[in-house]
Amino acid sequence: MNIVVVGASRGLGFCLVDRFAKEGHRLVAGVRDINNERLNSLSKTYKDIRLMHMDVTDEESIKEAAKRLREEDFTIDLLIHNAGIIVDGDGDKDILGISVDDFRRTLEVNTTGTMIALKYLVPLVDKSGSGQIFLITSEAGSITNSGSNLAAYSVSKAAQNKIAFILKTTLASSCRVLAIHPGRMRTDMGGPYSEIDPEEAAEGIYRLATNKTEVRQGSSIFIDYKGQEMQI
Repeated sequence: MNIVVVGASRGLGFCLVDRFAKEGHRLVAGVRDINNERLNSLSKTYKDIRLMHMDVTDEESIKEAAKRLREEDFTIDLLIHNAGIIVDGDGDKDILGISVDDFRRTLEVNTTGTMIALKYLVPLVDKSGSGQIFLITSEAGSITNSGSNLAAYSVSKAAQNKIAFILKTTLASSCRVLAIHPGRMRTDMGGPYSEIDPEEAAEGIYRLATNKTEVRQGSSIFIDYKGQEMQI
């Protein structure tokens, strides 16, 4: 498969690139800094890894990356949008206490950034029915889960889940769209309730992408990395 991972520099994104590369897939790793040491080192081990500048807060960088891929006739079989942040003040303050700047910054990256990436990259995704788009969202984006511990992040992820549902309706049966909760991972963004390593989440997402884990036909597109339906 030709795979693009947006937000590949560390944590789950890095593990996804590593996992798919081990199986011989062709990877474009979208990163803010193409001098990322770990990814550049990995690309020397697996020759089909290519780093491209993609900053979801910089529309021109995404537009330029998409333009280059289009000029190369690069058709995306699997697009994984993984870019996201939790600002430092989010876990310390409730929704009335978090600064407007922190709230705005979170939405800029997690929500508007998702829209920017999709606007320019989805046109390159295979629309024959076999193409796939995975948005890495979160259980925090569930409306029934108050998300009060991370108010800004939760709001941004609820919006991202909604984007996934709208995108699914927009694209109909031309490609597969999933919003995936990757579990509570031990990463730089993970908190005191972390339960799994990002490698486990990457394995689960790999299995979903390769149909080794089946998602029940007709179920919600909001699922976890094990293929289990999440509550909206």
